[in-house]
Amino acid sequence: MFHYYHILFGITLKFLSNVILISNENIGIKGAAIGNIICNATVCTIGYIILNKKVKINLKKIITKIIIGTFLMAVIAIFIYYFLKKVIVKKIATIIAISTGMSFYIVFTGFFGLLKRK
Repeated sequence: MFHYYHILFGITLKFLSNVILISNENIGIKGAAIGNIICNATVCTIGYIILNKKVKINLKKIITKIIIGTFLMAVIAIFIYYFLKKVIVKKIATIIAISTGMSFYIVFTGFFGLLKRK
């Protein structure tokens, strides 16, 4: 049975890190973002360790595909934005560029098997 104690730990860690970091005058509201990163990284790491005991995951292969897909999505979105902003309003160009980038990412991840069930 999969237990969710690591998520409860993450919630507690997020609360404590937010209280400590936000109350620091030098960090301020940026502490919320830092606390969020700390919490998510901790929960993901613990969850991965727990899951990897039951199912072997090739994390290097998955992360490599995600990084390549993200990079290509960003390149396509930036290229489309810079092309369209000369022709149409920047806000519309932004929406089209983001939508196209997201669509490419979904197709890319499907093509390379990140979305398929095994």
